[in-house]
Amino acid sequence: MPAVADALIPGMAPIRLPRLIGLGPARRLMLSGAEIGSEEAARLGLVDHVTPDDDRDAAITQILQPYLAAPPTTVAGLKQLLASAFAPPVATVAPTAARLFADCLASAELAEANTHWHHRTTHRKQQIM
Repeated sequence: MPAVADALIPGMAPIRLPRLIGLGPARRLMLSGAEIGSEEAARLGLVDHVTPDDDRDAAITQILQPYLAAPPTTVAGLKQLLASAFAPPVATVAPTAARLFADCLASAELAEANTHWHHRTTHRKQQIM
């Protein structure tokens, strides 16, 4: 969650991520701003498959077969129902999220993060030239 290092709330992650991987791991990732690799993402349930680079095409083909064979109407219905299974209506969360996002945007931390970002970007551009 690199947004945290930039003094921002990472989108809808505070609402969706705990439901996906549990409150403890979501809290750790969001509050620390930690980035994780593919193996850790798989262990947490963020990804379903990790494939070796040298056999990626064959692995992807094998992974996709059951999805491609499923009846499209059934899949469309399941996707719609599954998407709403744990999510509160956006209208319920939106006012609180908007207030918290506004607090972040108005914070001294964001101004400081922007200054650091600008410095890093300027430094990189100077190195390229």
